[in-house]
Amino acid sequence: MGLVDNVKTKLANFTKDVSKLTVTTVTGTIEISDVTVGTGTSAKVDFGKIQDIIKANNSNTKITVIATTEIDLDGDVTQFVNTPPTDQLLFASRKELLALHNESLQHSAEARKAAFEAIFTIIKSAV
Repeated sequence: MGLVDNVKTKLANFTKDVSKLTVTTVTGTIEISDVTVGTGTSAKVDFGKIQDIIKANNSNTKITVIATTEIDLDGDVTQFVNTPPTDQLLFASRKELLALHNESLQHSAEARKAAFEAIFTIIKSAV
């Protein structure tokens, strides 16, 4: 693959990745050994594995999606908030998690905006 093809491929992947901003907040139980890579002091959580567990949505998973929000590059928003349980204690906990979800969404959007501004500044200075 030549340099131009490589740049085109990377640009296409970047465009696909930045065309949507998704924030998903989940609660539940995950076996830490199922989502880590490495061992000992070099062990770290592989968030891709957590996403795989969420996507699998099988009966063995003890994961509940509290809320998920997706914002398209053109500003379209799709948001899902799970129906709270009838238990008031769990409802309060979910209310706090939903507030955390909304805060994460705001920070993610701000980070995305800053990244685009930096990219545009670099492009502008190169032209």
